[in-house]
Amino acid sequence: MYFGQRLNQRGYTLLNSLFQVIIFMLMAQLLLMILIIYFQETSLRDARDEIEWQLFVADTNIYFERAHSITLKDGGKTVVFWDPLGKKSVEYLFTIRELHIAKASGNGGHEIVLAHIKWAKFELNDGVLTLTVIMQTGEKKIRSFAVVT
Repeated sequence: MYFGQRLNQRGYTLLNSLFQVIIFMLMAQLLLMILIIYFQETSLRDARDEIEWQLFVADTNIYFERAHSITLKDGGKTVVFWDPLGKKSVEYLFTIRELHIAKASGNGGHEIVLAHIKWAKFELNDGVLTLTVIMQTGEKKIRSFAVVT
């Protein structure tokens, strides 16, 4: 008498149930690995965004310390810093583009200073420049800078 061929009244074998349990266990392992990888990627993306934001703020503070005057252009999409301490009163522009904020110098050269953004805007009110950014993850970041002229 073969063990796997023995059927109960409904036509169900013990071998069939063991096979289904093994498939369920394998699928559960696969799902667990997918969830672990997803949460690791999410935490890495959040950490990357936070590091980029902090570096951007630190870099921008340098220009505020040296700026003689600050103006806005293009409806809050570009901020202009005039640096009289440079060799020839250098003009620096921080421009909001589609997916990043870029810095340009009046002497030439462009570099991306903040990447992975959805939306951003500069506002200048009562001597305070406020930057509002929505990151790719949907997180809203706001930073205010005191303008000393």
